[in-house]
Amino acid sequence: MDESKPGDQAIIYFSGHGDVETKTRNQHGFLLCWDSPPQSYISGAYPIFFLKDVITTLSTENKARVLIITDACRRSGKLAGNSIGGAWLTSQNLAQQFANEIKILSCQPDEYSLEGEQWGGGRGAFSFHLVDGLYGLADGNSDGSVNLMEIGRHLEDHVTPEVSPQSQVPMTVGNRTEKLAAVFPDLLAQVKKKQDKQPPFSALPIAGALRMRCWLRWTRPFGHFTTASKKP
Repeated sequence: MDESKPGDQAIIYFSGHGDVETKTRNQHGFLLCWDSPPQSYISGAYPIFFLKDVITTLSTENKARVLIITDACRRSGKLAGNSIGGAWLTSQNLAQQFANEIKILSCQPDEYSLEGEQWGGGRGAFSFHLVDGLYGLADGNSDGSVNLMEIGRHLEDHVTPEVSPQSQVPMTVGNRTEKLAAVFPDLLAQVKKKQDKQPPFSALPIAGALRMRCWLRWTRPFGHFTTASKKP
């Protein structure tokens, strides 16, 4: 925040679990880091209210363009807030617009974000199609850029049918005409070539949909994301 200035772009990307703290009266939502204590989030997880403060400061005070991408709706049987719908409450909070930021969320608050071998060898359906869409597969009008409306349509057209019979409908929040990425023809050609070699997707078996795990090895997919999201 100290270095951002008007016209800069700030990207916040999170993939993992979200839950609420059950030991306090207000039961605040948290994003769970890899080393967050399982039963006391206040001592080691990232609070949603602080994320809101950071986003608001960047957007309204620093006049930066803020893009938030979250894949925080993972299934787990060991979260502290499971009995009160902690993951749902956190996702619902994340879906709210805090300031003028743009958000891309992996699913609706009452859904789970699915993973499987058919998406890049074990990635999530959301992150897999998000990256390919930003490379240019989402550029519906072929104008050399991808905006929020186009990436939203691309995600719905690919993620939702591919995870069937499970339900996962990605969400977008913000100005739908906002340009998110420039399309580089050479990179787009590589993505299309890779896509041509992939076998057709089939409906996701229920057993496969329930084998959720937290995607801790995020460095490689995040590197792909940053390349695809170069500011136009």
